[in-house]
Amino acid sequence: PVPGTGHRAHRDAGRNDNNEDRTVPDAHEEGQEKTAVWSEAYELGIPLIDGQHKKLIEQLGSLLKALKTRRKERSVRESLEFLDTYTNDHFYTEERLLREQGYPDLEAHLEAHKYFRDTVVKAKNFIRVNPDSEKSVQLVQSLLINWFVKHIKGTDQDYVALLKKQG
Repeated sequence: PVPGTGHRAHRDAGRNDNNEDRTVPDAHEEGQEKTAVWSEAYELGIPLIDGQHKKLIEQLGSLLKALKTRRKERSVRESLEFLDTYTNDHFYTEERLLREQGYPDLEAHLEAHKYFRDTVVKAKNFIRVNPDSEKSVQLVQSLLINWFVKHIKGTDQDYVALLKKQG
């Protein structure tokens, strides 16, 4: 399966059809999320995970707003650092829960998280060099927001029943 999408038929937003990495993907693909606003549709029904997902979506929104309004570089840098740290904290929590419950697709889920972590690092590096670039906005929209929303609505749904059953 494609990283971050589990068994679903979504194409990874950061890869082209040949599975080659693209630094800045096309932001105008059909069906992509263009904003980072929390929606009840993203809820898994697991309060700890939902709270972390909401915080990450909000931070992606703050980063996107900072880039679009060409806010001070410090604001963009702070948003990127928070996103990097909080993403790692969230993935650690999620992965711990999945290990504890014996989630059968753990390796695929870990690979999806690794892909997103690597993508955040690439985004940070690109945005640091190009904070005023429209491509920085596209990067956040296409790669980070789109991937994360697809991950929540796709791959994360695969473990909900197990975690709810285990309490």
